[in-house]
Order: sequence, then structure tokens, then C-alpha cells
Amino acid sequence: MARKQGILLDSNIIEKQESALNKELEQSQNAFRSLYQDKLKGKINERDYDFLYEDFTKNRTSLESNIETLKQRKETLMKYQDDSREILAAIDDFMANEILSKATIHKLISRIEAFEDKSIRLYANFSCA
Repeated sequence: MARKQGILLDSNIIEKQESALNKELEQSQNAFRSLYQDKLKGKINERDYDFLYEDFTKNRTSLESNIETLKQRKETLMKYQDDSREILAAIDDFMANEILSKATIHKLISRIEAFEDKSIRLYANFSCA
């Protein structure tokens, strides 16, 4: 349960960061629109405008890249959360039944190795950490 809460917390943090970056991007774009209007009105010369345009472009590219990185991280966390739900459901099924179904075994165990000395090694789809 603590892991699930951690995933939700991470997801909420990512959403807040993404929202803040989107807000910053919007503010930057609005400032640039204002700058462009000032250029058209002659309040700012061409050289200064070009310098500020280059700075704005770099900032926008950086913000968009950071937003995309956060979106990918959020997708990864959501997939991890979905996988965790499946594993937890399989564990609940395991704990509730005396006989395991084939589907439950496939959800819990990724691989089984058998050795010549008749020992076996099970590889779980989860960690106990």
C-alpha cells in the first residue's frame, strides 16, 4: 500500500511540475507577443528584438523538452501503477485460495528454472523489498 501511495504522490508532483512549466511557457509566449508588438510600434529596435527572440526560442525549447520529459515519466509511473495493481490482485487471489489458478501463477511468476539435482528456482514478477 505504501508503494501505491508513493506512486500517486510522484504522479501528483509530476502533474504540479507539468502545470507550472505550462504556465511558465504561456507567460513566456505572452511576453514574446508583447515584445513583438513593441517591435512593430518601433519601441524596440531590430537588433534587440533579434537577441530577445533567440533567447525566447531557447527558453521555449527547453520548457517544451522538460514538459515532454515529465509526460513520459508520468506515463511510466502510470504503467507501473497498472502493473502493480495486477500483481496485488494476483497476490490477493493467491492468499484467498488454497489452489492456484494457471492465470494467477502466470501473473506472479515470470520464469521457473529446474536443475539436474531436482532443485528449482522461481523468478517473481515483483520484489519483496
